[in-house]
Amino acid sequence: MRPFSLIIQAPAKINYALRILGVRKDNYCELRSLLLKTTLHDEVRVSFSRSSKMRVSLHCNIDPHYSDWVLSSLLPKQEDNLAYRAAVLFLQKCHLDAEVEIGIVKRIPIGGGLGGGSSDAAAVLLALQQLFEYPLSEAQLLALSLELGSDLPAFLHRGHLLVMGRGERTEPLSLQKGGFLGTPFADSGRDPGSWSKGEIPLVLHYPGFPISTAEIYDAYKKAASLTGVGAGDNYDRDKTRVQNDLEPLIVSRYPELSAIKKSLGEFGANAVGITGTGSSVFALFESLAQANAAAEATNSRCFALLPD
Repeated sequence: MRPFSLIIQAPAKINYALRILGVRKDNYCELRSLLLKTTLHDEVRVSFSRSSKMRVSLHCNIDPHYSDWVLSSLLPKQEDNLAYRAAVLFLQKCHLDAEVEIGIVKRIPIGGGLGGGSSDAAAVLLALQQLFEYPLSEAQLLALSLELGSDLPAFLHRGHLLVMGRGERTEPLSLQKGGFLGTPFADSGRDPGSWSKGEIPLVLHYPGFPISTAEIYDAYKKAASLTGVGAGDNYDRDKTRVQNDLEPLIVSRYPELSAIKKSLGEFGANAVGITGTGSSVFALFESLAQANAAAEATNSRCFALLPD
Protein backbone atom coordinates (compact mmCIF):
# COMPACT_ATOMS: atom_id res chain seq x y z
CA MET A 1 0.00 0.00 0.00
CA ARG A 2 1.47 3.33 -1.02
CA PRO A 3 1.98 6.07 1.59
CA PHE A 4 -0.24 9.12 1.94
CA SER A 5 2.39 11.20 3.71
CA LEU A 6 6.11 11.79 3.28
CA ILE A 7 8.77 13.74 5.16
CA ILE A 8 11.72 15.07 3.15
CA GLN A 9 14.80 16.97 4.27
CA ALA A 10 15.28 20.07 2.13
CA PRO A 11 19.00 21.01 2.26
CA ALA A 12 20.53 24.46 2.11
CA LYS A 13 23.16 25.13 -0.54
CA ILE A 14 26.23 27.26 -0.90
CA ASN A 15 27.63 28.57 -4.16
CA TYR A 16 31.30 27.68 -3.96
CA ALA A 17 31.60 29.53 -7.24
CA LEU A 18 29.08 31.66 -9.11
CA ARG A 19 30.18 32.95 -12.51
CA ILE A 20 28.01 35.06 -14.78
CA LEU A 21 28.93 34.58 -18.42
CA GLY A 22 26.50 37.16 -19.79
CA VAL A 23 22.90 38.25 -20.00
CA ARG A 24 20.71 36.11 -22.25
CA LYS A 25 18.11 37.28 -24.75
CA ASP A 26 15.38 36.17 -22.34
CA ASN A 27 16.93 38.55 -19.74
CA TYR A 28 18.14 35.72 -17.52
CA CYS A 29 21.83 35.55 -16.66
CA GLU A 30 23.89 32.75 -18.16
CA LEU A 31 25.40 31.06 -15.12
CA ARG A 32 28.08 28.57 -14.26
CA SER A 33 27.98 27.66 -10.59
CA LEU A 34 29.48 25.07 -8.27
CA LEU A 35 26.57 24.35 -5.95
CA LEU A 36 27.26 22.35 -2.79
CA LYS A 37 24.57 20.90 -0.51
CA THR A 38 24.90 21.20 3.26
CA THR A 39 23.66 19.49 6.42
CA LEU A 40 21.58 22.56 7.30
CA HIS A 41 18.05 21.70 6.17
CA ASP A 42 14.37 22.43 6.50
CA GLU A 43 11.97 19.57 7.16
CA VAL A 44 9.07 19.28 4.72
CA ARG A 45 6.06 17.05 5.35
CA VAL A 46 3.57 16.49 2.52
CA SER A 47 0.25 14.67 3.02
CA PHE A 48 -2.69 14.15 0.68
CA SER A 49 -6.17 12.74 0.57
CA ARG A 50 -8.50 12.16 -2.36
CA SER A 51 -11.12 14.85 -2.85
CA SER A 52 -13.68 16.11 -5.35
CA LYS A 53 -11.76 19.37 -5.64
CA MET A 54 -8.21 20.63 -5.39
CA ARG A 55 -7.16 22.24 -2.13
CA VAL A 56 -3.67 23.03 -0.81
CA SER A 57 -2.85 24.25 2.68
CA LEU A 58 0.53 25.12 4.14
CA HIS A 59 1.82 25.97 7.58
CA CYS A 60 5.35 26.87 8.64
CA ASN A 61 6.87 26.46 12.08
CA ILE A 62 10.24 27.92 13.00
CA ASP A 63 12.57 25.52 14.79
CA PRO A 64 13.01 27.26 18.17
CA HIS A 65 16.76 26.66 18.02
CA TYR A 66 16.84 28.79 14.86
CA SER A 67 14.57 31.64 15.90
CA ASP A 68 17.47 34.08 15.56
CA TRP A 69 18.02 32.92 11.97
CA VAL A 70 14.51 32.49 10.61
CA LEU A 71 12.72 35.78 11.13
CA SER A 72 8.96 35.33 11.46
CA SER A 73 8.41 38.73 9.84
CA LEU A 74 9.95 37.39 6.63
CA LEU A 75 7.77 34.27 6.33
CA PRO A 76 5.68 34.68 3.16
CA LYS A 77 1.92 34.39 3.18
CA GLN A 78 0.62 30.98 2.15
CA GLU A 79 -0.25 32.03 -1.42
CA ASP A 80 3.19 33.60 -1.89
CA ASN A 81 5.13 30.67 -0.49
CA LEU A 82 7.06 28.87 -3.22
CA ALA A 83 6.28 25.47 -1.71
CA TYR A 84 2.54 26.23 -1.81
CA ARG A 85 2.79 27.44 -5.41
CA ALA A 86 4.73 24.28 -6.34
CA ALA A 87 1.94 22.05 -5.01
CA VAL A 88 -0.79 24.03 -6.79
CA LEU A 89 1.09 23.98 -10.09
CA PHE A 90 1.80 20.24 -9.79
CA LEU A 91 -1.86 19.39 -9.20
CA GLN A 92 -2.95 21.64 -12.06
CA LYS A 93 -0.45 20.21 -14.52
CA CYS A 94 -1.42 16.65 -13.59
CA HIS A 95 -5.17 17.38 -13.48
CA LEU A 96 -5.41 15.94 -9.98
CA ASP A 97 -8.22 16.58 -7.51
CA ALA A 98 -6.80 16.14 -4.03
CA GLU A 99 -6.35 17.87 -0.72
CA VAL A 100 -2.66 18.44 -0.04
CA GLU A 101 -1.30 19.58 3.29
CA ILE A 102 2.26 20.89 3.62
CA GLY A 103 4.06 21.40 6.89
CA ILE A 104 7.52 22.99 6.98
CA VAL A 105 9.91 23.25 9.91
CA LYS A 106 12.14 26.20 8.99
CA ARG A 107 15.82 26.37 9.84
CA ILE A 108 17.26 27.93 6.68
CA PRO A 109 17.36 31.75 6.84
CA ILE A 110 15.05 33.57 4.43
CA GLY A 111 16.86 35.80 1.94
CA GLY A 112 20.24 34.43 2.97
CA GLY A 113 21.36 33.08 -0.41
CA LEU A 114 21.07 29.50 0.86
CA GLY A 115 18.19 28.43 -1.39
CA GLY A 116 15.74 27.55 1.37
CA GLY A 117 12.58 28.52 -0.49
CA SER A 118 13.63 26.69 -3.64
CA SER A 119 14.72 23.64 -1.69
CA ASP A 120 11.37 23.48 0.13
CA ALA A 121 9.47 23.79 -3.16
CA ALA A 122 11.57 21.08 -4.80
CA ALA A 123 10.94 18.81 -1.81
CA VAL A 124 7.20 19.31 -2.31
CA LEU A 125 7.48 18.39 -6.00
CA LEU A 126 9.52 15.28 -5.24
CA ALA A 127 7.06 14.21 -2.53
CA LEU A 128 4.03 14.69 -4.77
CA GLN A 129 5.74 12.77 -7.57
CA GLN A 130 6.16 9.81 -5.25
CA LEU A 131 2.78 10.09 -3.55
CA PHE A 132 0.92 10.20 -6.88
CA GLU A 133 3.09 7.47 -8.43
CA TYR A 134 5.18 9.62 -10.79
CA PRO A 135 2.67 11.23 -13.14
CA LEU A 136 5.37 13.47 -14.65
CA SER A 137 8.45 12.47 -16.61
CA GLU A 138 11.83 13.86 -15.53
CA ALA A 139 11.67 16.36 -18.40
CA GLN A 140 8.19 17.48 -17.42
CA LEU A 141 9.18 17.87 -13.79
CA LEU A 142 12.20 19.95 -14.82
CA ALA A 143 10.05 22.21 -17.00
CA LEU A 144 7.54 22.63 -14.18
CA SER A 145 10.28 23.52 -11.69
CA LEU A 146 11.65 26.20 -14.02
CA GLU A 147 8.24 27.86 -14.04
CA LEU A 148 8.72 28.41 -10.32
CA GLY A 149 12.35 29.53 -10.26
CA SER A 150 15.84 29.04 -11.66
CA ASP A 151 17.20 27.46 -8.46
CA LEU A 152 14.66 24.66 -8.28
CA PRO A 153 16.19 22.17 -10.76
CA ALA A 154 19.33 21.87 -8.63
CA PHE A 155 17.26 20.73 -5.66
CA LEU A 156 15.53 18.01 -7.67
CA HIS A 157 18.88 16.20 -7.68
CA ARG A 158 20.84 14.76 -4.80
CA GLY A 159 24.38 15.81 -4.08
CA HIS A 160 26.67 18.54 -5.34
CA LEU A 161 26.27 19.97 -8.82
CA LEU A 162 27.76 22.03 -11.59
CA VAL A 163 24.84 24.27 -12.59
CA MET A 164 24.71 25.91 -16.02
CA GLY A 165 22.39 27.99 -18.18
CA ARG A 166 19.79 29.78 -16.07
CA GLY A 167 19.81 26.70 -13.82
CA GLU A 168 18.22 24.12 -16.09
CA ARG A 169 21.44 22.20 -16.92
CA THR A 170 23.23 20.30 -14.18
CA GLU A 171 26.08 17.84 -13.86
CA PRO A 172 26.96 15.89 -10.70
CA LEU A 173 30.12 16.82 -8.79
CA SER A 174 32.06 14.52 -6.49
CA LEU A 175 34.04 15.64 -3.47
CA GLN A 176 35.63 12.20 -3.43
CA LYS A 177 37.02 12.01 -6.96
CA GLY A 178 39.70 14.56 -6.89
CA GLY A 179 37.57 17.35 -7.38
CA PHE A 180 37.37 21.01 -7.12
CA LEU A 181 38.29 21.03 -3.42
CA GLY A 182 41.70 19.54 -4.19
CA THR A 183 43.64 22.78 -4.47
CA PRO A 184 42.14 24.82 -1.61
CA PHE A 185 42.73 21.90 0.75
CA ALA A 186 46.06 20.85 -0.73
CA ASP A 187 48.09 22.59 1.98
CA SER A 188 46.47 20.43 4.65
CA GLY A 189 48.52 17.44 3.55
CA ARG A 190 45.32 15.43 3.35
CA ASP A 191 44.30 13.26 0.43
CA PRO A 192 41.34 15.00 -1.29
CA GLY A 193 39.73 11.60 -1.65
CA SER A 194 39.43 11.33 2.12
CA TRP A 195 36.82 14.09 2.11
CA SER A 196 34.22 11.61 0.94
CA LYS A 197 32.40 11.12 4.24
CA GLY A 198 30.76 14.54 4.41
CA GLU A 199 33.15 15.65 7.11
CA ILE A 200 34.27 18.95 5.61
CA PRO A 201 33.38 21.41 8.36
CA LEU A 202 31.27 24.34 7.20
CA VAL A 203 30.58 27.56 9.07
CA LEU A 204 27.62 29.69 8.03
CA HIS A 205 27.08 33.26 9.15
CA TYR A 206 23.68 34.87 8.69
CA PRO A 207 23.95 38.61 9.44
CA GLY A 208 20.33 38.99 10.52
CA PHE A 209 18.98 40.63 7.37
CA PRO A 210 17.88 39.35 3.95
CA ILE A 211 19.09 40.46 0.54
CA SER A 212 16.73 40.45 -2.42
CA THR A 213 17.93 38.20 -5.22
CA ALA A 214 16.01 40.26 -7.77
CA GLU A 215 17.60 43.46 -6.49
CA ILE A 216 21.15 42.18 -6.93
CA TYR A 217 20.60 40.60 -10.35
CA ASP A 218 18.74 43.66 -11.65
CA ALA A 219 21.57 45.92 -10.48
CA TYR A 220 24.15 43.61 -12.05
CA LYS A 221 22.35 43.57 -15.40
CA LYS A 222 21.97 47.34 -15.35
CA ALA A 223 25.69 47.79 -14.67
CA ALA A 224 26.57 45.29 -17.40
CA SER A 225 24.40 47.13 -19.93
CA LEU A 226 26.08 50.43 -19.09
CA THR A 227 29.66 49.16 -19.22
CA GLY A 228 29.27 46.43 -21.80
CA VAL A 229 31.47 44.23 -19.61
CA GLY A 230 30.34 40.97 -18.05
CA ALA A 231 32.07 38.14 -16.27
CA GLY A 232 32.27 36.31 -19.56
CA ASP A 233 35.02 38.71 -20.62
CA ASN A 234 37.39 37.45 -17.94
CA TYR A 235 35.94 34.03 -17.28
CA ASP A 236 38.36 31.32 -16.31
CA ARG A 237 37.72 27.66 -15.71
CA ASP A 238 39.63 27.36 -12.46
CA LYS A 239 37.27 25.19 -10.40
CA THR A 240 39.44 25.41 -7.28
CA ARG A 241 38.86 29.04 -6.32
CA VAL A 242 35.92 30.58 -4.52
CA GLN A 243 34.52 33.02 -7.07
CA ASN A 244 31.30 35.01 -6.95
CA ASP A 245 30.90 37.57 -9.71
CA LEU A 246 28.11 39.25 -7.75
CA GLU A 247 30.26 39.82 -4.67
CA PRO A 248 31.67 43.28 -5.58
CA LEU A 249 28.12 44.55 -6.04
CA ILE A 250 26.92 42.88 -2.84
CA VAL A 251 29.69 44.24 -0.60
CA SER A 252 29.34 47.72 -2.09
CA ARG A 253 25.82 47.73 -0.66
CA TYR A 254 26.47 45.64 2.44
CA PRO A 255 30.11 46.31 3.46
CA GLU A 256 29.67 44.52 6.79
CA LEU A 257 29.83 41.21 4.89
CA SER A 258 33.47 41.91 4.02
CA ALA A 259 34.26 42.20 7.71
CA ILE A 260 32.64 38.83 8.39
CA LYS A 261 34.65 37.24 5.59
CA LYS A 262 37.84 38.67 7.04
CA SER A 263 37.02 37.43 10.54
CA LEU A 264 36.32 33.88 9.35
CA GLY A 265 39.52 33.88 7.31
CA GLU A 266 41.53 34.80 10.40
CA PHE A 267 40.55 31.47 11.96
CA GLY A 268 42.31 29.58 9.20
CA ALA A 269 39.44 28.95 6.81
CA ASN A 270 40.56 27.25 3.60
CA ALA A 271 37.77 28.91 1.63
CA VAL A 272 35.52 31.86 2.44
CA GLY A 273 32.80 33.44 0.31
CA ILE A 274 29.37 34.97 0.03
CA THR A 275 26.82 32.46 -1.20
CA GLY A 276 24.55 33.43 -4.08
CA THR A 277 23.30 37.00 -3.77
CA GLY A 278 23.88 36.93 -0.01
CA SER A 279 23.39 37.69 2.72
CA SER A 280 25.02 34.57 4.21
CA VAL A 281 28.79 34.07 4.34
CA PHE A 282 30.33 30.59 4.34
CA ALA A 283 33.72 29.21 5.32
CA LEU A 284 35.21 25.73 4.91
CA PHE A 285 37.75 24.50 7.44
CA GLU A 286 40.29 21.73 7.77
CA SER A 287 39.25 20.77 11.29
CA LEU A 288 36.10 20.84 13.36
CA ALA A 289 38.01 22.55 16.17
CA GLN A 290 38.85 25.46 13.85
CA ALA A 291 35.26 25.64 12.62
CA ASN A 292 33.81 25.64 16.14
CA ALA A 293 36.20 28.38 17.26
CA ALA A 294 35.33 30.51 14.24
CA ALA A 295 31.60 29.97 14.70
CA GLU A 296 31.70 30.93 18.37
CA ALA A 297 33.76 34.06 17.76
CA THR A 298 31.66 35.34 14.87
CA ASN A 299 28.16 34.42 16.10
CA SER A 300 27.89 31.82 13.36
CA ARG A 301 26.83 28.16 13.20
CA CYS A 302 28.75 25.03 12.33
CA PHE A 303 27.55 22.43 9.82
CA ALA A 304 29.17 20.24 7.15
CA LEU A 305 28.97 19.53 3.46
CA LEU A 306 26.76 16.57 2.61
CA PRO A 307 28.62 13.42 1.55
CA ASP A 308 28.69 12.41 -2.12
